[in-house]
Amino acid sequence: MSSATDRASNLLDMGQNRQAAILLETHIATSPTDAAALGLLARALTATDRHADGAAAALRAVRLEPTDAYLLVLYAHCMVNASQYDNAISAAEQAIRLNPSLLWAHETLARAHAGLANFEAAADAVDAAQLLAEPNNDAQAAMHSLRSSVLAGWPKRFGESIEQAQLAVRRAPQNDWYRTRLAQLQFIDHKPWLALRTATDVLTSAPTTDGARGTLLSALHLLQRRMLGAQFATAALTAVLGIFVFSSSANATRLVSLLSLALTAAAVLLLLRGAPLGGRLVRSLGNTMRTFRGSVVAGALQALIVLLSLATLVTGSDWPITIGWLLIVAAGIAFETSGKAMVEAASRAYGRSEAEVFWDARGW
Repeated sequence: MSSATDRASNLLDMGQNRQAAILLETHIATSPTDAAALGLLARALTATDRHADGAAAALRAVRLEPTDAYLLVLYAHCMVNASQYDNAISAAEQAIRLNPSLLWAHETLARAHAGLANFEAAADAVDAAQLLAEPNNDAQAAMHSLRSSVLAGWPKRFGESIEQAQLAVRRAPQNDWYRTRLAQLQFIDHKPWLALRTATDVLTSAPTTDGARGTLLSALHLLQRRMLGAQFATAALTAVLGIFVFSSSANATRLVSLLSLALTAAAVLLLLRGAPLGGRLVRSLGNTMRTFRGSVVAGALQALIVLLSLATLVTGSDWPITIGWLLIVAAGIAFETSGKAMVEAASRAYGRSEAEVFWDARGW
């Protein structure tokens, strides 16, 4: 390697991908046949989301050195990122013929087959990679993550994908990518509480992780809608049941109050479940508790509703539960205000639009 490629390689190892790309582009302008430099440039460009440019650089490198297995896998990797899976499979298989023990080639082949929904072939490639992987935690975590990627798109095996992602995190608990991936899978599995908790933990230690940001904001959006929906469903159901209060006996009034109490208790539990997580989220955002002022107001209103429901149960009178209905609506408005404040604060802190959030949470 030349001194320029040595420096670029060191920059890549330190994660300074843009600086490496600039250095390599300058070097290649005067040494256009340096295949090793083109390979490094492909890595740098791909790492900065310039996938088309990265693929072009990798293709130039392969044309200069068509029997270099590493460059072939690098090109296959770029093709996977560009969703050109047929080209990726061809290049990865050629690399494996040249060097059957090249682990990265089997990994890339698995991802390419998964992209075409060739899940059986992808699983075979994962098994081949597993045989080559070292027995240490880092290598085995990578295998769990790879298997999770394959299983995620396999019909009826999504649960196994989450299990593999969890195993990857257990093997490498400080790896932000594995934890972010787990959060994304939890969100897709309609478990926003788990996704929010996992993403918040990632962002506490790595606040610039885009995938975790997107997952966190998407989970906040979904939870805010769920909380608001549950709150107003409580109000609507209680109001319908309350029609019978004014024309029925005290026992009927107590029954309606008991139902209201049960619904309100469920809403309170929902609020309490989110309280510790909310505190962690505030610290992650570097924001203040005013973000959650609406939640505090909603919680206080819920407590009053519980007391009013209990008063109706004891006395059989209809006026406490009537006031309770009005408070339910007020609590719903407070929840709405709080939810919007949380999402807006997170969006400001991370500078992500709603469209970017949506794709970040799914674009793994």
